[in-house]
Amino acid sequence: MKSDPVDPQTPKYLIEGRGIKADLLLVPRDGRLVVVKDYGKRGWLGRMLGRFHVAREARIYRILQEVRGVPSFLGSRDRESFTVAHVPGRPIDQYQHHKQEVVEKILEELERLIDEIHRKGITHLDLRRRDNILVDENGQVHIIDFAGSLHFRPGSLGDWWLFPLLKKIDESAFLKWKQRLAPASMSRKELSRLRRISLLRRLWFFN
Repeated sequence: MKSDPVDPQTPKYLIEGRGIKADLLLVPRDGRLVVVKDYGKRGWLGRMLGRFHVAREARIYRILQEVRGVPSFLGSRDRESFTVAHVPGRPIDQYQHHKQEVVEKILEELERLIDEIHRKGITHLDLRRRDNILVDENGQVHIIDFAGSLHFRPGSLGDWWLFPLLKKIDESAFLKWKQRLAPASMSRKELSRLRRISLLRRLWFFN
């Protein structure tokens, strides 16, 4: 979902899927660019698994529809694909050497966004990946790619037991970015917390 130049009339592969992985395309539609995630060209196994992933990820995007900083969900063409708005931003690590006030604003916005996602009962679980946190030209932070995310219904066993643990995976990613972008701002408490959560993260097989 990077802001590379693209012919406004021609779809562009962002990722060309292999095996059971989806294609990710940048597509012109109604005068704007959208991102289509599509399992339609995979084999039968890839399409069957893709239907499960599409249903789950599309549901998460719908839950987060009102959260500023999450791409707008634009619908599913079929059971094997869905479309979200394109985010014209740069990966967060490209702001490492920007002015302190710019970096502080980005980190504050990222922390707010993670908190809002958690309030919706969702953990992202892949925020250490630089391409999943984009910053646009206005300084707005966007979180993308919820393929590995999980949603916990309020009051469920997972909400009571697993959700508090998995939130720490996202929290450690935030502290990791804070340590990288603004190391002087890290408190002893945050450094200690990052070390503790990093130990927990090693037990989480999706990371």
